[in-house]
Amino acid sequence: MIRLLFAIIIIFQLLNAQKDKALVRVQHYKNKIALVIGNENYKLLNDTLKYAIDDAKNINDFLVKRDFDVTFIDDVKNKKDFEEKIETFVNKINSDSIVVFYYSGHGMSSDGINYLLPTEIGEDIDAPKIALSVDYLLAKLNLIEHKINIVILDSCRNSLMKGNYKGFSTNNQLNIDKTYIAYATSEGMKAKDNGFFASCFVKYAKKREWNIEKVFKQVGIDVKRETNNNQMPCFTSSLSGDLYFSKVKEDGALHTIYKENTITPPPTLTNIKKSSSSYIYIVVIFIFLLLFLLYKYRVAKLKKHNIHTIGFKHYYIDSDIDKSNWYEAQKYAQEFRVMNYTKWRLPTKNELKKIYKSNKNLGNYTFWAEDKTLYLQSWVVDFSNGKDYFEDKENRHNRLLIAQ
Repeated sequence: MIRLLFAIIIIFQLLNAQKDKALVRVQHYKNKIALVIGNENYKLLNDTLKYAIDDAKNINDFLVKRDFDVTFIDDVKNKKDFEEKIETFVNKINSDSIVVFYYSGHGMSSDGINYLLPTEIGEDIDAPKIALSVDYLLAKLNLIEHKINIVILDSCRNSLMKGNYKGFSTNNQLNIDKTYIAYATSEGMKAKDNGFFASCFVKYAKKREWNIEKVFKQVGIDVKRETNNNQMPCFTSSLSGDLYFSKVKEDGALHTIYKENTITPPPTLTNIKKSSSSYIYIVVIFIFLLLFLLYKYRVAKLKKHNIHTIGFKHYYIDSDIDKSNWYEAQKYAQEFRVMNYTKWRLPTKNELKKIYKSNKNLGNYTFWAEDKTLYLQSWVVDFSNGKDYFEDKENRHNRLLIAQ
């Protein structure tokens, strides 16, 4: 019975595994590319940053170790330079890509649009003319379908937080599929130029089996604690699955992979037919297996009572040393009871011959047959050689009974 229960558990586990396979699809993107930018030397602003390039290098080193093809750029001078770098990078992207864009430097928001600021700007900033729109970046990334985008904006730095410039807005970045955007700080708040946000990301992205949601959640917790809630990272995502930077695979190495959680489509007649056919097939197999296991369990239990099975017939071998004549054997069969079997009889000669052929190792028994063709004699089958012959009914032989 324990084996039967164990087998049923295994079957349900297999069915659940099939269900899980239908819901989770692991995608191994071959083209892993990144553009990492650190803008630090804002000389015309008289506001040079201390850690922007170091932060970018930290991210660069981590992504290289995860087999990303990284383009590293420091101090993008103007808007044209920005756009050329983006265009060159986008040309490397295909539908089999995981894309990471990291920017560390000054950023700002004007009229609800986010901008990345090149280094050669003065204090009189007309953002649409001199800075790179984040919308421009996302539009370029959105030209290629089916790839994964991770955009990390380690801005705004503190010196531009005055007048109408509030830092990044987070209200207009959800119009691109399969994209995760991480902001170093919330709208209207300052981001400290101390390298803490980038180092936290690298620290937790290295954690085995941590997906990107868990990574940035912990980054946010650490940054808020470090700054006494003066800097509050925020995140927005249109990913339908889980991205891992440090997923352990069969070879023991750490890999970047994406697990897509597929959404079950609305039922159609074709889908219902296919699904029904598959499940009917599985249920039928399960029922047959269950019946087979029940049969095997029953057979094992019968053997404990010296009851054996051939085909769909059960037979009992009386292992007593004492033998009986034919009349005693008949009476013994009529009165014999075991388990829920109450009707027994002596076997025919042909049944005995069949039992002998299927199991020649029962022993040196000679069994009475039920044949009543002769008044004073009946058939006997010798299990030492399989031969049959007539014997007087008063002679003594072994008993083998057939359940009716």
